[in-house]
Amino acid sequence: MVERPDEPWPHSPGLSTTAEAYWRSLYERERARAEAAEARCEELRWAEVDSRARAGTLKWQFDKCRSKLATRVGELKEARAEVARLEKQLLKAGVEPGKSSPLESLRKDVARLEDRLAWEKMETADHKKTIQYREEELIRLYGKLRESRDELRVSLRAAGRVKEGLKERLLRAKEALRTRSSRRDAELRKALGRSRRQKTALRSLWRENGRLRRALRKSETRRARLEAELAKLRATGAVLARRLFGRGSERQERPRSERRRGRQPGAQGHGRTPRPALDEKTEVRNPPAGARVCASCGQPYAANGAEVSTIIEIEVSAHKRVIHRTRWRRRCGCASSPVEVSAPPAPRLFAGTSFGTSVWARFLFERYACFRPLRRVAEWLSDQGLPVSAGTLAAGAHRFTPMFEPPAAAILDRQNEAAVRHGDETMWRVQSLREQGRSSRAWLWTSVSADSVYFHVDPSRSAEVAMKLFGAAGSHTVLVCDRYSAYKKLARIPGGLVTLSWCWSHVRRDYITAPPARRV
Repeated sequence: MVERPDEPWPHSPGLSTTAEAYWRSLYERERARAEAAEARCEELRWAEVDSRARAGTLKWQFDKCRSKLATRVGELKEARAEVARLEKQLLKAGVEPGKSSPLESLRKDVARLEDRLAWEKMETADHKKTIQYREEELIRLYGKLRESRDELRVSLRAAGRVKEGLKERLLRAKEALRTRSSRRDAELRKALGRSRRQKTALRSLWRENGRLRRALRKSETRRARLEAELAKLRATGAVLARRLFGRGSERQERPRSERRRGRQPGAQGHGRTPRPALDEKTEVRNPPAGARVCASCGQPYAANGAEVSTIIEIEVSAHKRVIHRTRWRRRCGCASSPVEVSAPPAPRLFAGTSFGTSVWARFLFERYACFRPLRRVAEWLSDQGLPVSAGTLAAGAHRFTPMFEPPAAAILDRQNEAAVRHGDETMWRVQSLREQGRSSRAWLWTSVSADSVYFHVDPSRSAEVAMKLFGAAGSHTVLVCDRYSAYKKLARIPGGLVTLSWCWSHVRRDYITAPPARRV
């Protein structure tokens, strides 16, 4: 066996990439042929081992059948001798052997043994034929093994000759590349002279480019100054126009468009929205068995690909978590350790309830994010396999209030440290106030900072509510609001809780309604 190196074909510095790839591919093909020949030789060797093992098994079976045959022949001879002896004794006794005599039964036994002996002889002959066939097959495999070895030797000799030829052609290619490299050096010297002349021309162009850039900067500076003056003039004209024709409200009437709603005729649609993040469940739908058979001849149809389509589905269903908390009893007598330990109970949002955190999270989402009434939320949960009454959900809603109070207090504390806050209030209907004999009208107070929003619903619009929201703010806080008197009280307190900054929309109204200034 010829030893082949495992390292890749060495790189020759004087050889081009194309020639190196050609010689490397030729070498790989010859190497693949040698490896295929060796694999074939190994396969034939294992076939020889298998045939020898099978021949040994058949020989052992043949010897075993031969020993059984010899045993049966001995038993037959003994039975015949016993039959002859009994016949002689019966003749001496004057008894004629009949059908019911013991001699007849012995004869039947002898006939049965002879039949069994003949069958075993036939079986032995079959085993002989099988052994002969296996020996012939073994001889044939030996011949193939010798032929494969001869082919392998011829392939290895041919690979050696090809390798020597490749080495000679590689040396010739290296010599040709050396000759080409000398010519290329001369061409590179000429190109170097041309590049020097081009560099000189580029330097002059760079100087001209710098001069043009300086002129462009001056032009851009002048253009920016003119644009600033134009913007200033336009702003002045807009202010004067608002003073003459401005409205009291910031809401502007938009001109009615003649464009129809929806997609316009001839406009190209965006197509279906791709959703690569969705999980895929593959379903195979085959035609009925009767439709896959020819109605005339009964020949079954052959598979011919598949038509793939996509349907988006949502599966939501309730389930029960059955938790088994295993208990472990102490096996030693140590008094310092507890007698029995068990796993801690699963966390629950509310103690004494069988609903998990996911059920209450879904209830909050459906009730306050989707604005569904309690009855419809209860019906939706019942459709998902979780029957629950609207009264149970209504009783659970009040239990969330203590959970949201700490985050609300933290948000308000965070806003009290902010430098700028926005405040406003608007009317808000609360139907539960009617149960207290009051009007359902309340007020939604809002405090907005750069990173948080705080909401507070109160039946009153007095300054005491503004003190709850902005009373703990520092003196450095700037409150952006309208001219409502509750906010002005925060600035009139001695020391000044906050610094008021009127909303620009209200300040704009002052500018619009202000009388024009007289020229001096």
